[in-house]
Amino acid sequence: MPKHSALGFGPISIISANHTVDQSSGMPQVYVKNVKYKKYGHYYRIIGHGVKSGMYRGGQEDTMYYKKGHALKEQPTSQYKQHHHSFKWITKSQTLYKK
Repeated sequence: MPKHSALGFGPISIISANHTVDQSSGMPQVYVKNVKYKKYGHYYRIIGHGVKSGMYRGGQEDTMYYKKGHALKEQPTSQYKQHHHSFKWITKSQTLYKK
């Protein structure tokens, strides 16, 4: 994005051993604590409790991640199952990259 773009900044995800943080420009921060991880090959399932923040109500969070090289794709587990256990529908612009 251009330096002073009205679009703001892209999505940011921070994943650590005991919590995750997801944030996009103009949206509330989603902080998930007490996470549990399960690994399925290149896929990771992270389950935890979201903390209420602004418009985000909080509650149970269940997210699937797909890692290939430095690229990371994420989606709720319900969408992962709905799309026949696939990440193929996620476009390149929705992919997160490791810095």
